[in-house]
Amino acid sequence: MIPANPLPAAQLVIYQEKDFEAKPAAHMLTRNEMESWDLKDKLSDTGYTVGVIAYKNPTGGDDLSYTFTVPGAAHTKVLTVTEAADSYAEAIILVKSALRAANRQEVTLSFTIQGGAGWYAAQNVQISGFGQFNGKYFIEKIDHEFGNSGYTMSIDAHRCLTGGY
Repeated sequence: MIPANPLPAAQLVIYQEKDFEAKPAAHMLTRNEMESWDLKDKLSDTGYTVGVIAYKNPTGGDDLSYTFTVPGAAHTKVLTVTEAADSYAEAIILVKSALRAANRQEVTLSFTIQGGAGWYAAQNVQISGFGQFNGKYFIEKIDHEFGNSGYTMSIDAHRCLTGGY
């Protein structure tokens, strides 16, 4: 039996994806357990390890800049954020958000498995059987399908980011 939605329909839930990605995997899944799958490794406009932004000097004068480097990065690829920041605090938020938005699409996995209870968006799943692409993936979306061939779930996920940004 699938439990009822614990939230009233009129509630909006806002969360930080990085906090959910830091949680342990709720499920473990091998490639052989998937009915079908599509793995994408995007090379352009992703894989950034450094973010840079200019922001207004609160005391006047020349603009200042903020640089964030992903901890433990093995290489350097710089993302220059062009949005305007009015403060140091806003610069930090904009840089980290831009890095996350670009990098979360680096490795994506869509797959279909046999349906079952206990799977939902915002969970992590540990994936194996894909060599260098093995690891923890964040579930972005699940479509439940009931048909002549039974109950299946189509899941869209991206590899969890590391570095706490």
